[in-house]
Amino acid sequence: MMAAPQLKFLESDFIDAVLSAAEQLQINGVKEHQQRALIELLKGHDVFVNLPTGYGKSLIFHGAPLCKDFLNAKKGIHTPRSLAIVVSPVVALIEDQIQQLNRVEVHALHLYGVRDNLWDNKIKDIKDGKYSIIFASPEVLTSTDVKELLASSEVRDSICGIFVDECHCISKWYVKLCNVFILLVLFLYFVFSN
Repeated sequence: MMAAPQLKFLESDFIDAVLSAAEQLQINGVKEHQQRALIELLKGHDVFVNLPTGYGKSLIFHGAPLCKDFLNAKKGIHTPRSLAIVVSPVVALIEDQIQQLNRVEVHALHLYGVRDNLWDNKIKDIKDGKYSIIFASPEVLTSTDVKELLASSEVRDSICGIFVDECHCISKWYVKLCNVFILLVLFLYFVFSN
């Protein structure tokens, strides 16, 4: 199979995408590091961001799918909603971010480790492109069900990035999470090599 041609954008297109995402997220003023991280991500580069607490790192993963959708629309490409996968081990922060995103009509979902009676509906909604952001713990992302979901063509092709939030937890919870993060790296290889 032939890879899709890479679309060409001007630097001003990337800046417009970032400003559009910030407006949709109701954020006044984008900081230079936020903008640079999003632009590099939109250009297809891997990005590592290490900024202090309260700096606004979440704008990067909240804004990534919105930026990608903005650029697709600019080129007249009608695709399912772009999807950011956010790996976070802190449930309280996930729930707070989902409430914040829902207030600005950005659809987000927290995938829990336990299959509940709504699991099949959640999976269908994810495949149908209902969500822009999925939050999950490393353990959930490496479960068989979720690996299969994210590797499915409907979902894999809409993923604009996988983001690890609260990276400092890797060292604090090293013994418990080290193997899970190793599995997460293998998972990323699995999803994007198929």
